[in-house]
Amino acid sequence: MILAALLFAWQSGGLPGVNVNGLAFNRDFYAASDAGVFRREPGGVWISLNSGLTSLAMNTLAVDPRTNVLYAGTAGSGAFKSVDAGQYWSAINDGLPTSFLEVSSIVVDATSAVYLGTRGYGIFKSTNGGGSWTEKPTAISSFIITLTIDPANPAIVYAGSNRGVLKTTDGGMTWRQINNGITAPFSITAIVIDSSTIYASSPFAGVFRSDDAGENWIQINNGLTSSWVSALAIANRTIYAGTPEMGIFRSADRGATWTQFNEGLPNAFIHALIVVGGHIYAGTSSGVFFFDFAPRSRSVRSR
Repeated sequence: MILAALLFAWQSGGLPGVNVNGLAFNRDFYAASDAGVFRREPGGVWISLNSGLTSLAMNTLAVDPRTNVLYAGTAGSGAFKSVDAGQYWSAINDGLPTSFLEVSSIVVDATSAVYLGTRGYGIFKSTNGGGSWTEKPTAISSFIITLTIDPANPAIVYAGSNRGVLKTTDGGMTWRQINNGITAPFSITAIVIDSSTIYASSPFAGVFRSDDAGENWIQINNGLTSSWVSALAIANRTIYAGTPEMGIFRSADRGATWTQFNEGLPNAFIHALIVVGGHIYAGTSSGVFFFDFAPRSRSVRSR
């Protein structure tokens, strides 16, 4: 007798045993890891792309949506750029601090402006593809954990820091703290935007939601059994939260309730989540995993 079965479970996406800190996608799929940068080839094979890099400890990756230029941030050697899909990298540190520089986050807006978040030196911006950088002081925190650009307005950028959420509405010229409703301590690990709703995660207090562009926040942790949330993603109005010790949770009601979403997922630190087409990918301490939202049925024979 033949039965139809659906693969409603996480599956390995490659790089087993590699600590994957960041994921990026445009025409190709890339991973930033403790072993450098990788690109996924047809058939699911990952190739190493480390030529020109002076450090393999990669924290973050971003792809320019207009030009497909790649930017990578390291855990101590600043920022790098590739114009040939990662085949060769060059350092782009002109205007950045010359001492040990840990880049925590890189984002690129629709005009190709690049924002750089650092741990200890604040935020920098480049309007010439990383040829030079201008410091964008927040006057609030120099320890930046994550950056997110409003997809509806490139002049609006949110920064997660060790002093909570910071926001600029003028392309980084001025910043203000928007923590009303966020509980101390204020460290923010991830920020995602879903139309007019913003979600922010914390390593101490779970997930917060704002329905007014960050002016006010409410804590949304019902069913979220881990207070440390390290990554967020949104797909089809469902929000996903990754944790270091309890896998991934999801909510289909704007965070009112959460359930675990770990079938097939190993016990691993979830560093990054990204939605690509009909899949969600997780960058973990044990490689890359993916979940297919619409898996094709397969035939299995029962005994």
